[in-house]
Formats: sequence, structure tokens, C-alpha cells
Amino acid sequence: MMVATLIWGSLGWLPVAIGVVAFLTGLLLWRYSQVRISASVRSLAIGLKLIAILLLVACLLEPMFQGQRPRPGANLFAVVVDNSQSMQVQQQRSDAVRTAVQADSSWKTRLGQDFDLRTYEVDQQLRRVNSFEQLSFDGLASLLETGLDSLRNRMGQRPAAGVLLFSDGNATDVNSQAEVWSQFQAPIYPVVFRESSQPLDLSLRQVGVTQTNFEAAPVTLDAVVAYSGQPDGNVVVQVLDEAGELVEEQLQSVDANRSELDFRFRFRPKATGLGFFQVVAFQESDRTQWQENQQVSEITEKNNVRWVTVDRGGGPYRILYVAGRPNWEFKFLRRALEEDAEISLLGMLRIAKKEPSFSFRDTGGLEDKNRLFQGFDGSDEDTVEAEDQPVLVRFGVESDDELRDGFPQGAEELFAYHAVILDDIEAKFFSPDQQLLLRRFVNQRGGGFMMLGGQESFANGNYDETPLGELLPVYVNMKGAAGDAEPTQWQLTREGWLQPWVRTRSTQASEERAISVMGSFRTMNRIADIKPGASVLVEGWQGREGTSPLLVTQRFGRGRSAALLTGDLWRWGMERPDPEQDDLSQVWRQMVRWLVADVPKRFETSIRTNESARSVELQFIVRDEEFGLLDNVSVPLEITLPDDKVIKLDASATDMAGTYAATFWPEQDGCYRLKASAVGPDGVQIGFEETGWTSQPSVAEYQDLSTDIAYLERLAQSTGGRLVKAEELDEFVRNLPQEKIPVTETWSYPLWHQPWFFLSAIVCLCGEWGLRRWKGLP
Repeated sequence: MMVATLIWGSLGWLPVAIGVVAFLTGLLLWRYSQVRISASVRSLAIGLKLIAILLLVACLLEPMFQGQRPRPGANLFAVVVDNSQSMQVQQQRSDAVRTAVQADSSWKTRLGQDFDLRTYEVDQQLRRVNSFEQLSFDGLASLLETGLDSLRNRMGQRPAAGVLLFSDGNATDVNSQAEVWSQFQAPIYPVVFRESSQPLDLSLRQVGVTQTNFEAAPVTLDAVVAYSGQPDGNVVVQVLDEAGELVEEQLQSVDANRSELDFRFRFRPKATGLGFFQVVAFQESDRTQWQENQQVSEITEKNNVRWVTVDRGGGPYRILYVAGRPNWEFKFLRRALEEDAEISLLGMLRIAKKEPSFSFRDTGGLEDKNRLFQGFDGSDEDTVEAEDQPVLVRFGVESDDELRDGFPQGAEELFAYHAVILDDIEAKFFSPDQQLLLRRFVNQRGGGFMMLGGQESFANGNYDETPLGELLPVYVNMKGAAGDAEPTQWQLTREGWLQPWVRTRSTQASEERAISVMGSFRTMNRIADIKPGASVLVEGWQGREGTSPLLVTQRFGRGRSAALLTGDLWRWGMERPDPEQDDLSQVWRQMVRWLVADVPKRFETSIRTNESARSVELQFIVRDEEFGLLDNVSVPLEITLPDDKVIKLDASATDMAGTYAATFWPEQDGCYRLKASAVGPDGVQIGFEETGWTSQPSVAEYQDLSTDIAYLERLAQSTGGRLVKAEELDEFVRNLPQEKIPVTETWSYPLWHQPWFFLSAIVCLCGEWGLRRWKGLP
């Protein structure tokens, strides 16, 4: 932009100028041809005289230099400094930035002369500042892309010449594509500083938690430790509970050929419900120092700690169990679930089937009551079972009215349960409406359904071509229970090995040993085939007869269903080789936990962390008693911060029916607890949830302690800028006007107005005159 070109202001005088130059040149040549001097002196004198003539005649044409330059103050130029904590990890980096952006810096003075200079700091947000004297480098996040996008919006349509960015490039909101930044209206020039070699550091890069229904170790925690520099010896990773007590510790040796170590922990929390666990990593040589004051010999300890959330609550889950007769299976199932405080087993046992209705005459007249039960329940004849009704015994009910009339007749009553287990009960026990209702329970409500293999289950219970038969993951159009078949051995399929809730041991070898000493079963229900999409998790091996499905599962609508095709799983508990190891009880608890794992509740909470916005998005779904979405309710929230302060707010309704949302911006590292409730218009509480999350805004800041040159280079190239070395700032600013500037102005520099122009002509004339005097010429 500053490259000047020579132009002529009065080219109309060009013919006159040419004529004058031609005449004077001819006269000059003729005059010197008349004198006798050496050729070299003659050429020098003619040259000096001719140069003077050209300079003086050129004044007629008004020669001048002309070019373009930025119009002072017309173009914006921004200087943005990253004020986040990662900038002070290396003292050399923060000191260099402070020195470079001092108010008296020559490059800043030059920028202020040519441009409308704006100065900003960026961490969690972009802020306009008058100077950089108060740089603290204490921001909890490096929202570079968010800040630059905010800068773009502030610039609006005003012409901008560029953005000078002082940052280490470790943005915590990297989610944009290059084509997005190509729309930025000004080039970005990241400034890079010369740094020493990579410092020693351990960092917990990834920490993830998964939960299964495997009772012995339902929580799996995976951690990835990255290291730079040269760690000595071994790396220690510990898992601590919220009280600081050690849960588990692992140690691995540093591999010079790798930069990361993988750790996996499997454990069972002491208590159910919401819990928080701390994961820490340090060198073994720093163990004493860490335990005493949580200090390490690395460059920083702030990336050595991560918090994770484990929520094993969700209960109590209500399981409705319906059996056609008392049996051993019910005994072992009930005993197993009594050990799980989160599961409540309740239901009905039929102790007598209904009989054909008849009347008989005695001294009291005609009677239609079952005489067997007369007189046992008081004088109220309405409580005496008629002969055409089954005799049912309820257990585990929470009120006298629950299940009083038998199996639920309506959705409001049935949908209050999370799962239904049918055992040794025929299809005709349920009315057509009850069968359709149970189908809705799984498909619409999302409940769990399981059928156990009693003698009146599956084909023998005539479930084929019924709504309940559609629920099953198997085709049951084959009669007969294999009570007299070969002894059947429990055998996991490939899919079964992948399901933790089917296993009783943590390793394959130990599981195979446990299966090898397991007793056999003698009651199997035959099926025609499994349905498409169903999975066989356990097969029954019957020697010469081969294998047949024993445990089959499938998804059905929003819920899930399972078929346990053996009718004497209780033998597992009777014939256990180790009395101290109750595998059957463990399997029952794991199986029921799987059955209710994803069952929706009337009031549900979901928590999602928005990493780019550094916010936590809370969403709540409220349903009525038939699990339709419910509007016009209030959702008050109570959030307990890591410092035990409590914040109260209300979730607001969204555009989606029955859905409410709130957004929270955490500013502290640590554990957050949430209490949420849904309250109907009548003031009655519909549901209550207690959950939580962990937030560590500073974690992303310390993921990488070296400058991310690659990211800064991509950012520069996407916007039309380039990297600038810190030691070349003055040169960069000096040459900046040569870049593409939006608003410029024309400048001109008349040569013939300049004293040196005429002085040059006079010097040439004096030189020519001196030569003539030296040679004695006139």
C-alpha cells in the first residue's frame, strides 16, 4: 500500500520540454566539439550539464511521487491478549507478554498513529480495556473463538485492518471450522514467543465413568494420564471418595516410547445414590509431598486432579410380581431382592384357581360363595371369594387398597410400577384389556417385562397370538416343557459375555470356573425361534440334544422384555459349591436391575455440560399418571455449590411439551448438588430428584501447557493473516500499511518543490563550470 510511483503533473508541457532539451543538448554538443580536451573530460562535462538541463526542464512537467496509505483513524485495529490462567503456567511466557504490550511500546505507538487502536482482554469473555497494565492472567477459561466472534460482532460493518492476538493457542472452546473463520472481516495475526523445552508435567487428560448392573463392581472408571518432559520412575493414580478415603490405587511405569498411560478401576461404592469421587495422579517420588500439602515437582498440580460423579440412585424401583402358584423361584427371588434397598418387590401369588360357578341348596338357601373361606374374614360377605374367582395372596403392598382387586385394570395403577415379572401363570388369567394394558406398559410407559419359565408359561400358558405373546422376545408356538429332558447346563453366548449383568465374576477365567461347577437345570420351555432383533445371552447345553435358548432379551418400544426359559433356576441356589458365594441372588439382583435400568419416571432430570459456553444445561421432563407429557407445572431448583452456598432458581417451560429447562454457569471447581421437584397447579408434588455434577472450569486450561502453534497457524491462515514473532513486532507494524487495508487515502510528494531537487541541478552546473575553469576553457 505504501509503494510510491512516479507521476507527472503537467504532461501538457511535454512537447515543449522535449524541444528545449533537444535544442540545449544540440547546442551543448556543438560547443564542446569546438574545443580540444580529452574525451573523458568532455564526456563528464557534457553529462553534468545535461543532467542539470534535464532536472530544470523536468520542473515544467511537475514530477511527484504518489501512493496509497491507511487513512489515520479510519480503520480499526484490535490488540487482544489472552488473560487466562494457562498464560502464567510458564513465567517466561507471562513476562514476555507483559513486556510486549507495555503502554510505551514503539509498535503500539505506531499502530495508534495509523489506526483506530482498540485493546481487549479475553478469558471467559471479551472485555475492552484502556491498557494492559492490570493483566492478571487469572481467567478460568480461554474462550478464544467465542471472544473473537464477539469482537467480530462489535466491529460490525466498520472497516478493520487486523487483529493482533497474544495467546498460547490453548482455546477451551475449539469447535469451529476453517470456513467459518474465513468470514471474519479482518486478518488475525497471532504473536508467538520463543519458549524453552517442554516442562515436566503430568495431566489427567480423560476421565470417564460407566455404570453397569454387575453387582460386584458396578462402576468402571477409565483415566488417561498424559506426561511431558521426563517423569522419573512410576506414575501413581488414586481414586478417593468425597471424604478423602482411598478407594483404589494403581501404579504404572513410564514408557519412553509413549506419552500417555491408561488406567482402569472397577469398584463398588459403599453407598447407593449420588456420590462424588476424586481422581489424582502424581509421580511416585512426589507421594509424600502430595499427601502432605498436595504439591508436586511438576510445573503445575492443577491438572493432576479430576472429580467425577457416580449416581447409583434412581429408586426405589417397584417390581410387580405375578405368579400362578407358590414356588421355589419366588422364594429365592424375594430373598435376593431383600438385600437391595433400591428395589421393592410386591405382587400377587395365586394359591387357588377359579372354579366353575354353581349354586347349591342348604338350610340357609342358595349359596354362590366358596364355603372353604366362609367365616375366616369376618362377617362381611363381600370379602369372601366366589368360586369363579382365583384366590390371590398379596405381598409387599404399600396400602390396603393396592392390588385389592387383582391385577391392575387401568394405566394409572399399572404405570406406577417399573417392571412386571410373570411366573407360572397362563395367558387367560389376564383379560384382553389387561393384556393390552400390559403391552402399553412396556411399549408406551417404557417399563420392563420378564416371563419366567414355569409350567404354565410360554407355550403351555397359551401366550401365542396374544398381546403378551407379542411382548416376548421368542416365538412360543411349540407345546411342552422339557421337564424330563437331559440336564441343562448354563452356557454364556458371545453376546452374554458382553453383558456384565449376566455374569457373576469380574474376569472370564473366574466366570468359566464358576460355570463349570454350577448345577444343572431340569425344566426347559421349548420355543420355535427367537424374534428378529432379540439376543440370546444364555444357552442351555443339553449334551446330545445340543443347545437351546435359556435367556433371551429384546427392546420393545420404549421398554425391554426378557424370557427366562428355565423353570428351575432355583437349583442354582440349592446346589452351590461354596455356601458363602450366593451367585443366584447376585444374578437375580443384576437381572432385575437391568430390567429397570432405563425405565422412565414421571419426573426426570438430565444434565448436559456445554463445554464451549462453559455452562451446565439442566432439562426436566414431567409426565402425568398415564405418562403423557404434562404442562402447567412449576419446577423449583436448589443448587448447592462446592463452598456449601445454596442458589435457588426455577426452570422455565420450553417449546416442547412437558419439558422445562434452566442454564447454570459454574465458576468454582468442585461438586454441585441439585435438588429439583415438580409441583402441579394444585400444589401437589409430582416428583422429586436429587442429583448432581462436577465442574472444573480450570481443567481445560491446563490440558496442554505448550503453545499450540498449529492451532494459531490455522486460525491465521483461515482469516488471511500470518504468525508474527514477538521479536519482529516493530518490523511487522512498520510494514503493516503494505498489507491490504480497507480505507486508504492518496498521498503525493512533489519533487520540484524540494530544495534538494534544485540543489542537485546547481551542483551539476557548478561541476561542469569547474571542469571548464580547470582546463582553461571559456
